[in-house]
Amino acid sequence: MTGAPIQNEALFNSPAEWISPVKKIYRSDPPEADGRKVIILDTDHTGHNDANPKCPWRCFTRGMSFITMDYYMDARPGSPSVPMPEWDEIRKQMGYVRRYADRMDLNRAVPRSDLASSGFCIADEGRSYLVYLPDGGDVTVMLSGSDETLTAEWFCPVSDEVHPLFKVDASETHFKAPFDGDAVLFLNREI
Repeated sequence: MTGAPIQNEALFNSPAEWISPVKKIYRSDPPEADGRKVIILDTDHTGHNDANPKCPWRCFTRGMSFITMDYYMDARPGSPSVPMPEWDEIRKQMGYVRRYADRMDLNRAVPRSDLASSGFCIADEGRSYLVYLPDGGDVTVMLSGSDETLTAEWFCPVSDEVHPLFKVDASETHFKAPFDGDAVLFLNREI
């Protein structure tokens, strides 16, 4: 069940298994999904003209799926006959998110904003943590659920570069991105 014109309260109270809510807040600071419904953020319902490449990361770390509507070959008159270049970056970010999603056990991972000072974290606590830093810089991550060594890496979504792996244990909680701009920290239990 999708929003526009149906409003969020009706969506969340409906018997629908998956919903696509409305309101721009979902693009900048989406609330954590609580597991009652599958939530698919559709840019067409949340202020389509802002092709912000940070949206897929924000949604994923808050437990939501993300799709974008490019007007390419839309059924409406006047739609472009080629993909819109302003959506290239957001499409790339969707692919990067997928790359990390494939490395996590999504049957166990849940949004855990409380575990990272950036407020954007999805974790299978004790096993894997994906933390998004929309403005880069540093982050504190609560790893108390892990009693084993974790392998960590930094990913730069702007350049598609993975920075070298390093090892951490639960006593290490403060991390600083080795580059400027938005950053992804991925911590995973060694197998």
